[in-house]
Amino acid sequence: MNIMDEDLLVWDEFDEAIMGISEGWHGNMLVSRVAYDADKILFIMTSRMGMTVEEAMEHLEVNMIGGYIGDQTPVIVWRKTPEEVLGE
Repeated sequence: MNIMDEDLLVWDEFDEAIMGISEGWHGNMLVSRVAYDADKILFIMTSRMGMTVEEAMEHLEVNMIGGYIGDQTPVIVWRKTPEEVLGE
């Protein structure tokens, strides 16, 4: 599959927060999604869009993480070390 041939969904104004492409199964269909860095999104919202940290976090949680715009809804990635993920 050539990911570049697909119509990936992106969020305007957050290109700098794109980490790459994620792939996963949705039912019996392999779906590619744009993956965004959560911390970079919050930085863009607070430094360039004039939001407070609280406003930015609420917007991220409600409108981006909580918003479904189709099978290719972008995903948010919270950066963690292997130790944090594995609880070591």
